[in-house]
Amino acid sequence: MCVDFFRWSVTTRGMEARVCIRLPAVESARAAHRRGWLLAVGVALGCLSGVAADAAEAAAAAPGRKAARRAASPAAQWLDPVRDEPPGTHYQTFFSTTVQQPASYLIYFPPGYAADAARRYPVIYWLHGLGGDQRVGARFTAKLDAAIRAGEAPAMLVVLVNGMRDRFYCDAPDGTVPIASVIVNDLVPAVDRAHRTIAQRGARILEGSSMGGLGALVLGFKFPEIFGAVSSVMPGVHDEASMAEMYPDAFRSVFGASVEHFRANSPWR
Repeated sequence: MCVDFFRWSVTTRGMEARVCIRLPAVESARAAHRRGWLLAVGVALGCLSGVAADAAEAAAAAPGRKAARRAASPAAQWLDPVRDEPPGTHYQTFFSTTVQQPASYLIYFPPGYAADAARRYPVIYWLHGLGGDQRVGARFTAKLDAAIRAGEAPAMLVVLVNGMRDRFYCDAPDGTVPIASVIVNDLVPAVDRAHRTIAQRGARILEGSSMGGLGALVLGFKFPEIFGAVSSVMPGVHDEASMAEMYPDAFRSVFGASVEHFRANSPWR
C-alpha cells in the first residue's frame, strides 16, 4: 500500500514495473523522469508482494527481540566472518580499493546459468534493512527463484549486499565507513568482472526494504549512470528531524550529526 505516494506502472518485455515513491511534489517526479531516471521500479514478478509481507512481519516484531538478535550477531565487518550460504546463494569476496581490504557479498545464480556460458544477465543489487546482513536477502532470492522456474520472471542474478548492519548506505563524513563508495566504485565493477552480467546501467536494479529501501532510493538518485531502476519496499525515508529523534546513534555515527550531510544523502533533496 502506497498512501500519498506518486506511482504508475508499465509493462515491458512481459515484465510489469511498478513505480512507488514518496516525493515532495509530483512535479519533482516528472522532472526526474524527463532526465531519464527510473526512480522506483518494483519488479512485480509475483515475488515482491511476498518480500513486502516478510518485511511487514519483521517490522511487527517486538523491539526487544530485534535488539537481542542484533546483540547476538557478529560485529559488522567488510568481510563477513559468517560464510554461511543460504540455499541458492554463494559466498563471494572482492578487494575494495576504497577501504584497501577484502569485502564480501552473496550472489544468486538463476536456473541455467552454468549450462549456457554465452548468456549474460541483468543484476539486482539487494540491500538489507537496519540490523540485517547479506544473508537476509535469501528470502527474496527464494521467491525470485520460484518465479523464474514458473516462467513468471526473467532470469537474473541477485547480489546480496553487505550493508555493514546500520550504515544507511551512506558514506560517513569522517571517511570511516564509506559504504556507498564501496558499493558503487568497487562492488559493481567486481561483480561485472567475476560474473556474466550485462554490464550497463539499464541492466542494473537496486532493490531494498526498510533501511535498504532508503539506500536504494539514495544510491539510485545519486548514481543514475550506474543504476537504471530502483525498487524500494517500505523505505525508511526520514527528514533530519525524525532521523535525529528516532535513530540518534545513527544520526551521529552515519551522518556526523550534520544536517547538511544528511540532506546531501537523502532522497528528499
